[in-house]
Amino acid sequence: MCSPTRARSHHGTVFRRLPAPISSLIVAAIFLFSACPDVGAVSALSVLDKSQGVTATVENGQRVFHLPAKTFELRSPLELGALARGGVVLRGDVNGKTRIHGSRSYRARRVGPDEALPNGMRRDKSLFVIEADSLIRKLWIDGGERKPGCLAGSLVAVYQGDRRLTCASWPKSGYARAAVLRSDDPARLVFDVPPEKAADWAGAGLSVSGYFGFDWLHEAADVKTLNATLGQLALAPLRQAFKPMPGLRYAVHGAPADLTEPGEYVSDPTTGRIFIRPLDDAEAPEFQIPVARSLISIVGGGRVVLENIHFAYSIGNGLDLRDVEGAVIRDGSVMHVGDTGIRVRGGHAVVVERMRVFDIGGTGIDLAGGDRQTLAPGGHAVRQSVITNTSVRKRTYRPAVRLDGVGNSVEDTFIADLPHNAITFAGNDHRIAFNEITRVVQETSDAGAIYAGRDWTFRGNVIEGNYLHDIVPLEEPSLLATPDEPKAMEVRGIYLDDLLSGTSVLHNILINVCQPIIVGGGRDNRIEGNLLARPPRTSACPAGAITFHSWGLAEKHLYPLDPNSTLRKGLAAVPYNRPPYSDRYPGLTDILNGHPGEPINNGFSGNVAIGGPLFHFKGVAQTYARLGQNHEGLEDADLEREDLPAVNAWIDRTWPDDVSMDTRNALRNTTDRLSRNASVWTAIARR
Repeated sequence: MCSPTRARSHHGTVFRRLPAPISSLIVAAIFLFSACPDVGAVSALSVLDKSQGVTATVENGQRVFHLPAKTFELRSPLELGALARGGVVLRGDVNGKTRIHGSRSYRARRVGPDEALPNGMRRDKSLFVIEADSLIRKLWIDGGERKPGCLAGSLVAVYQGDRRLTCASWPKSGYARAAVLRSDDPARLVFDVPPEKAADWAGAGLSVSGYFGFDWLHEAADVKTLNATLGQLALAPLRQAFKPMPGLRYAVHGAPADLTEPGEYVSDPTTGRIFIRPLDDAEAPEFQIPVARSLISIVGGGRVVLENIHFAYSIGNGLDLRDVEGAVIRDGSVMHVGDTGIRVRGGHAVVVERMRVFDIGGTGIDLAGGDRQTLAPGGHAVRQSVITNTSVRKRTYRPAVRLDGVGNSVEDTFIADLPHNAITFAGNDHRIAFNEITRVVQETSDAGAIYAGRDWTFRGNVIEGNYLHDIVPLEEPSLLATPDEPKAMEVRGIYLDDLLSGTSVLHNILINVCQPIIVGGGRDNRIEGNLLARPPRTSACPAGAITFHSWGLAEKHLYPLDPNSTLRKGLAAVPYNRPPYSDRYPGLTDILNGHPGEPINNGFSGNVAIGGPLFHFKGVAQTYARLGQNHEGLEDADLEREDLPAVNAWIDRTWPDDVSMDTRNALRNTTDRLSRNASVWTAIARR
């Protein structure tokens, strides 16, 4: 029962022998947190409690809570804002055994021989069931689920061990293609599906996800009507107004008849059950279902440290920090989160270092800070971390790391296994450096591993010393393909899209990357000292490691002359022709003079291509390119293997005489630093 009296009584018995300053600290913590699980803040009694093995000290004026090697289960976020105003440290066990979970454990039982099942569900000994309690029922109510299935807004996620189970789907991997659209209105998309599957899906609460209008935009929507006789699905209105295309990619989720494989589940709110096919054949398997909206919430304050703690299982974000002046999150992990792993808004100098971020529904780490009017930096940073398998539910524009504002960074970090972008940035003076990125942009097209675009004012950003490799497209046609004009899926390494300007791309190494670097028009970009080796040879990967476009002169959708265009609105949003912009970015001041779409003052020098030509010019871009001394014409065989040791050997043995030794030394520094990082990343990935 919720009772401040109980909290005071507990203090009197458990903490009476602590020194007065620490005792009063814990009393304050207990008083700040409600003991009721549903009012938005978890009771400190469940975490900052000596009876749970927590001890408290004061170090360097900061209050330090030492959490033991155990799992703390939350039903609501732990709110630390009030404590953070004087500086607070949550320190886990040094051996990495402290865990904060926002889930509840459930034991499943085998389905009985006479137990009623949803329509179409196959009965056999591998089928188990969890009986819903009030927490699960609340998830169904909040997610709008009322029939067997999985809706687009479902809040239910099921885990067995550290494995996220999937809602029963068809097809089991990838997407099907809808050849025939009965309606291409995004407000009511109707398309044909296999008639035999439509019969299986009758009566279920279904959702459909996929790529409907473009191969770079993933959406999910509920099925509004199903005509099993005609084999047609009609969807609820899509969020985006883009016209769906014939051949769209789709997957159907939630049909009880599709619950056929280990690692799948289906909810049934009508009878209060979740049906599961476990990953193993245990007699009474245990599952985790997230119930907390988030795990840590901090608003205001500063001098916060969260270290040696493994955070897992939440419906929404993992860690939420807003307007925090100085924080360090280090030597732990964030995983099994429904939306964003670590979200930072405002404040200054929030640093995430040596963290593992894994299995995240949306963005891995989202850093927004700094003032775009004054160009004051935020100083937020990601350092020496490992981020993999993000964008699990929200498949596009939810990267491993998102930088927004001014003066934030991601450095020395390993990123892999994503459907879309690895890093996106918006704003000014960000730094993306010495990261390794691989196996990203795996199910999308016209997308880049490192991406930003369509704003002249996003200047001062530096992309330096990164190692991108094995980034190749799906081998299937794009949604933009037609019988008369076949078009393959296209992926890019470093993508400066739609007139992005003032970006420096320096001393990066890209191996086996389709379309390694693209400069989509814009101005004042520096592409210098990059090593571009062994790009794939397919129709989606044209010859030329660096592609330079003149889109601002040719592409109508950019409209650089239209004052109502996205580009001109972005220009009007900041004082682009006055200090500090006119001092920091002088090339921006007179951008509206002449034709603002001209791709002027883009410099290319010191770049080296192995296994193909260096440049691919589009439109009239070549007439604008400022070309320094570059080198091309080297064969694939000149690079023995596609890895960093082979790059080192090539640099030491066969560096071209016509490329400066400064570029050679910078690339050698890149490989050395990345090699040192590799051992750190390996240790982090074991958590």
